[in-house]
Amino acid sequence: MIWIIPALAGLLVVYLAARFSRFRRFSEPVVSVAVAAGLISAFIVWWTDDAGKAPIKEPQNTVAISAILPENIAITDLVVAQGSPATTHHLSATIRNNSNLGLDYFTLVVTMQDCPNDVCMQIGQDEALVFARLGPGQSETIRKTLTFRVSSLSPPTAVRWGYRIEKIRTTR
Repeated sequence: MIWIIPALAGLLVVYLAARFSRFRRFSEPVVSVAVAAGLISAFIVWWTDDAGKAPIKEPQNTVAISAILPENIAITDLVVAQGSPATTHHLSATIRNNSNLGLDYFTLVVTMQDCPNDVCMQIGQDEALVFARLGPGQSETIRKTLTFRVSSLSPPTAVRWGYRIEKIRTTR
């Protein structure tokens, strides 16, 4: 409610400046300096405010929360098909939550390798955020689009796919 006082003072200055030209010549530089001083002081307060910069300390006696391990998420029927353009690939798979906790989401990291004569060279890696709200023992089919930098001058001849699961989030 304290903002009402400066608002009324501002309206009074605008009215008087519009009504009297002598007051306008006096008030324009004063108001300009006051606004500049207010902006500078607001910047200084923002710059020196350490309340938001204080590190958050975790309690010393915390109990470990059980989490889903990557081994508890089964990925089956994994199929990766090239899309259009050639750098786009469409992934489909079935995921199953084999843990005793609810699954919210996880990150699926997919690696594309070219392995002619069993000598593999990594072409690229992409991450897909998989939202899968699954209870214990439930499964779901997922579809994701991945992007890999595939050269049209030397396309891969023997593609191998690898994947790993990271950043698992459980429901509470």
